[in-house]
Order: sequence, then structure tokens, then C-alpha cells
Amino acid sequence: MPSPSPSQESEVDYSTDFSPEGALHYIKKLETQNKELVEKYKQLEFRWIGLERDFDDLEKRADKRLHEVAKRAIEMTLDAVKGGKRITRNTADGIMRDLKEEMEF
Repeated sequence: MPSPSPSQESEVDYSTDFSPEGALHYIKKLETQNKELVEKYKQLEFRWIGLERDFDDLEKRADKRLHEVAKRAIEMTLDAVKGGKRITRNTADGIMRDLKEEMEF
């Protein structure tokens, strides 16, 4: 029986070829696909870990910034009270306006 030419060999569907050679070829193909999928998974896992770290860093910076803003708002309110002002809606609005300018919001 003549051996198949290279063009005929590529047309063989090894997923339905139940000969030992076909099964071996199909298993190797599945192993290769599995290795590729494992590698893609590892890359995605590394990206996820990086995103988690970035998020944690952003969260820490936001918490620090919020603390700074709150601290400054309290200082401005205390300064207004020490200056003899009553804290009214207008005073609070003025403090917020000044705070936005000062903290660059």
C-alpha cells in the first residue's frame, strides 16, 4: 500500500482516525493545545495579580487623599470658628469652595 503524499496526510482528520498512529497524533495535538492554554492561563493570572496590586495601590492613595482632604476641611472649619464665624450653610459652602481650590479638585 503506497504511503500517502504530504497533501493527503494533512487532510486526515485525526480526531476520527482510530488507528494507533491517528490516536497518537491526536493525543499530541491535544497536549500541545493544553500547553498553550496553560500558558495563556498563567499570563492571565499574572495580569490579574498585577491589576490587584494596581487596585490596592490606588485604594491606598485614595484613602490617603481622602484623609488629607478631611483633615484640611476640619482645620478650615476650626479656623472659621476661631475667627468668630458661625458655621452656617454659607460658611460651609465657602469652606468647600476654598477646599476644592486648595486641594485641586
